[in-house]
Amino acid sequence: MRRGDDPISITWSLKGDVVSSEPSMNTAQIGPRASILSIDSVGYRHSGTYTCMARNPAGVATYAAELRVNGRAVRRGRKETWVLTRKAFIK
Repeated sequence: MRRGDDPISITWSLKGDVVSSEPSMNTAQIGPRASILSIDSVGYRHSGTYTCMARNPAGVATYAAELRVNGRAVRRGRKETWVLTRKAFIK
């Protein structure tokens, strides 16, 4: 967010559900006006529309981007692994 009155609250969502940190997906506040979402080991389950919402007493601003992960699932014993045919990308 380039401008606006502090305090600013920034949240991330995937398909309408708030993203909270988990072992493979993390959100971090970078200073008072920026936040990042990082995915350590991207898989097909991470595909979807991500929305970043910045909110302060004056209003709300959002930005959405779609993450597509191309690949196929391969079963190895009890574990399912995704073999990526292309890199994941944001459209």
